[in-house]
Amino acid sequence: VMDLGWDPGTNELRIITEWGGRWVDLADGSQRDVAFTQHMFRATPVLTSTGLRVVGLSGSRDVPLLRLDGSRDMVLRGERYELPIAGDVASAAGSEILLPYRDGVRVYSGAGEMLRFVRGLEYTSDYTFVQADSDAELEIVFMRPMHGAMEVRVVNFDGSVANEWRRSEGTWLSWIPPLGSDLLWGLTAAGFVAFESGGRQVHAYPAEGVGYLRDVA
Repeated sequence: VMDLGWDPGTNELRIITEWGGRWVDLADGSQRDVAFTQHMFRATPVLTSTGLRVVGLSGSRDVPLLRLDGSRDMVLRGERYELPIAGDVASAAGSEILLPYRDGVRVYSGAGEMLRFVRGLEYTSDYTFVQADSDAELEIVFMRPMHGAMEVRVVNFDGSVANEWRRSEGTWLSWIPPLGSDLLWGLTAAGFVAFESGGRQVHAYPAEGVGYLRDVA
């Protein structure tokens, strides 16, 4: 299983694997399976302006956007062989799809239209979202490790910087926004650490021997 998602419109649980998905009706337990038209190395559900889709990472940096019947809606092309992330960063219906680049992200609408290139940090290793202010949209988070330290920049969709901070220790940020989108999950010598968008440590949970963090929710 690559990902799980819940569609409140249909009350279905989306269970996504590399070859397809299983949609489970939470009201009566009935199930239906769909087959993807191409193999996915990673995939996640996303609610876009054109409806619920599955966005993933296939071969040769292809980023397919699939309909819920498994058919391909479109294919975007990334610069890096990394899973795109999807979140509501612009004042529009549904979520946008973000493709990582060396020093930023390309932001696409759910219909595949490129909206903006948002510059972050050069040699960014981790990308995610956080709610850093009082508006309805999420901000884009860029993190790069610097000799055992963690450098973070939080950027609005228009390119303005909402927050920028550095921790003397830290190696990774989770790509999955946690419940309560005003927090960030990171990995430090203390273990799994939750940060506020401005960098203040809120919680720490020991994780002895863990040296890598990508998907923690």
